[in-house]
Amino acid sequence: MVVEAPHGKAALKAIQQKGVPDVVTTDLTMPVLGGEALIRNLRSNPATAAIPIVVISGNKDAARALRAHHLVEAVLIKPFDVAKVARCIKDVAGDAALEEATG
Repeated sequence: MVVEAPHGKAALKAIQQKGVPDVVTTDLTMPVLGGEALIRNLRSNPATAAIPIVVISGNKDAARALRAHHLVEAVLIKPFDVAKVARCIKDVAGDAALEEATG
């Protein structure tokens, strides 16, 4: 199952309603609740702390800082290649998550 959310607050609500996903991909720049706040919220909750998180962002310094602090599993810098995103999701969440996302 793939669920899209326009901002971090909506993503948290979707996770609460639909259950813990295999992986979360997020940008850092979003309205209402940004990606870094989303990540910190997920990491502080025992129910969601272990979800693999992939940041896809044009803000390479902030994204790499989150990776350096071990808050996310992977960082992809925009512009990105769709095949690279798929490989990254497979690497961090496994084949089942990729199959669900693509198909």
